[in-house]
Amino acid sequence: MSAFVAAVGLWWIYFDRSADAARRVISSAKDPGRLGVTAYTYCHVPIVAGIIAAAAADQLTIANPSSSPTSAEAALTLGGPALYLAGNALFKRALWGRIPRSRLMGILALGALCGLTLISSALALSIATTAVVVAVAAWDTRAPAGEGRSASEGQ
Repeated sequence: MSAFVAAVGLWWIYFDRSADAARRVISSAKDPGRLGVTAYTYCHVPIVAGIIAAAAADQLTIANPSSSPTSAEAALTLGGPALYLAGNALFKRALWGRIPRSRLMGILALGALCGLTLISSALALSIATTAVVVAVAAWDTRAPAGEGRSASEGQ
């Protein structure tokens, strides 16, 4: 269940507002081709890598939910969503010229969970990580509709 909720949270972070708003920003940019390549190629590499790492962590957690996570498992569990949030922050910066505070706080919260890896099960770590992802998504939903200055203003 935690893996499913985390996947929904990652989807929510990306598609809630960004996808349609990004299309509008790129279509009105002075150089839409360059902005599109930056946003949808370079910034999406860490997003996709984060999704893959999170999926690998989910597979390991499902296989051994009550075991203590190894260092590698903890790195996947915490690092996957952190990498995703970092890529998403870069995507937003490329388009709107700013990094949302929710992404930075989410990455910091995931880092703070490192200590939990020493005393918890893989499932507990997964649930805590999922809570951070959902909190970032909820924060975005409550944030004002404005995404910051448009990328076309700064180019």
